[in-house]
Amino acid sequence: MDQKTRRIILRSVSKGQQILEPVEFETHNGLPVNRCQLVYNDSIIVTCSDDKTVGFWESKSGACLHTLAGGHTHYIVDMDINETQYQLLTGSWDKSAILWDYMTGQQTWSGYHESLVTSCAMHSNLVVTGCDDHHFYLYDSRSSGAIADSKDKEGHLNTVTCCRISRNGYSLCTCSMDRTALVWDLRMAKRLLKLTGHINVVKSCSFSNNDHYLSTASWDRSVRLYDIHSGSYSNGETILDGHEGSVSGCCFSSDDTMLATCGCDQYVILWDMTNFELIGALREGTNTWLQDVHLSKCDKVVVTCSKEGVVRLWDTEAANKLYRKQNSGLNTAKCTECGCIFSALEPTNTPQLCVFCRFQSNAKKSIDLHMSPLFTKEEDGPNKTTRK
Repeated sequence: MDQKTRRIILRSVSKGQQILEPVEFETHNGLPVNRCQLVYNDSIIVTCSDDKTVGFWESKSGACLHTLAGGHTHYIVDMDINETQYQLLTGSWDKSAILWDYMTGQQTWSGYHESLVTSCAMHSNLVVTGCDDHHFYLYDSRSSGAIADSKDKEGHLNTVTCCRISRNGYSLCTCSMDRTALVWDLRMAKRLLKLTGHINVVKSCSFSNNDHYLSTASWDRSVRLYDIHSGSYSNGETILDGHEGSVSGCCFSSDDTMLATCGCDQYVILWDMTNFELIGALREGTNTWLQDVHLSKCDKVVVTCSKEGVVRLWDTEAANKLYRKQNSGLNTAKCTECGCIFSALEPTNTPQLCVFCRFQSNAKKSIDLHMSPLFTKEEDGPNKTTRK
């Protein structure tokens, strides 16, 4: 395989089965993949890349089902997707953000800026972009022109690296190279909270699905958790230290009981949010910087993408078995249900269940990646769909 060729690497993911050898797929013209997300009941992986395209990939086979291209003239660095409305938002270094009808490949809205677009997010008709000029801009996708921005509102002092909207659509979090994260009232474009503590670039942020907590990932190798209702750290001051390099991505599970983080140290680390214990670590096999991480709806699978153009699916239940970080001073506990040994922040002799047995006790459903491909059902969208 040519050195310039990059791959999507898929691992067989099924409860109770061993992870098989990876299957390789050529994709995105050998350039970095900047974001990844599982959609359509985890049967589809959506990615955006420096090759200026968005790809839709079948999780089962890795086959390319659909491509969005021709809209941007520079790297696509961020994206957001609305499955129910068939909308996908992209942000690019060409200073534009584009809203796509991904069923037809048509552009339905675009916003242009005077500086690089570094991040984007959407909720209903609202579109938010973060830019290299230190500001965010708020748009209504039914009209043109920004309806609000963070200028003259005690905003960031350096490039906005990430912007995310809360699930209820009321709050916005922006993080920046100025080492802070800011929480805004999205309706008023008014700053509510300034979250400090990181000592390096804050690269990513994520709201919990119940909008109670906010996580931030930083190049200072740490992840911080905030109770955004009070503006303080959750559970006193909670700092999740486990990475050996810059942390670039973070994502909550669907029920908010688990947090996944990834970074330049090639690790995906899974955290138990009920007690802030480290569940385990998954290790990328090559010397690569992991860019983004996303958990499946059933919390059994995690997908990552990297600067080397590699995307992987991992079985979260193998986190303790696949790889355990050495010499990190971690304590362990034994699950009273399955006997699994898992990582703990503090030594304990108290009987405990591992996070996966707790999932099972809550009757969580296991994943089925062998689903119909994207757009094959009539209810999934129009009959006339262009695939590439």
